[in-house]
Amino acid sequence: MNVLQRRLLAESTLTFNEAFSRAVAAKSAAEQAKHIHSQKFNTGNSTNLIRQHSNNNKRTFQKSSSSQSKPENAQSTDVICYGCGGHHDRSSCKFRDVTCRFCKKKGHIERACRAKRKNDSMPRTGHMQKYSSTHAVKSESVNETAAIYNLSDLKNSKCTQMKRNVSVQLGEGECIMELDSGSDYSIISSNELDRLWPNKKPKIFPLTFQICDYQKSPIRIRGQIM
Repeated sequence: MNVLQRRLLAESTLTFNEAFSRAVAAKSAAEQAKHIHSQKFNTGNSTNLIRQHSNNNKRTFQKSSSSQSKPENAQSTDVICYGCGGHHDRSSCKFRDVTCRFCKKKGHIERACRAKRKNDSMPRTGHMQKYSSTHAVKSESVNETAAIYNLSDLKNSKCTQMKRNVSVQLGEGECIMELDSGSDYSIISSNELDRLWPNKKPKIFPLTFQICDYQKSPIRIRGQIM
């Protein structure tokens, strides 16, 4: 058990369930080995009677325990239980009705799970996936920047073609203004104000807020006409 403890403490990624399964399996193997050795010692000089029935005639043979114990020991050493990994027959395994914590199948423990061994043998791609995700984010950012640049370039190159102007009746004249759905207010110059209201000027009210252009730069405004 001390050897098992040192092995368990040496593993950095060991979980409680794995440690528990290994401890139970080691204890079971130790008990089986102890039982085999005690049986060999108690029956070392005795003989076993093997009865065979053939054609309803009973025959009795005597066989030394030494010759019988050797194949038994060899069999117990060579046979590996696929339910727990121990050196004993499957029918005598106390884990044959246990449900595996890894694959959720009945008949074996997690330490002897074939699906877990297959999963552990697969190459780890976590670092590669992380790098790929980072690369994908960077590529997406580059593409997004390019799309914004292309849109800006299209707006600058075809600015005059994309403008939509409307005629608005203001004061005593007509004013041609650019239609901008993204703007909350329409602005005219002081000269345009004098042209549209040559005689009687409308009352100009002071602004209580700041107006900025599309680049967030403030625009100097005299006031607003209600």
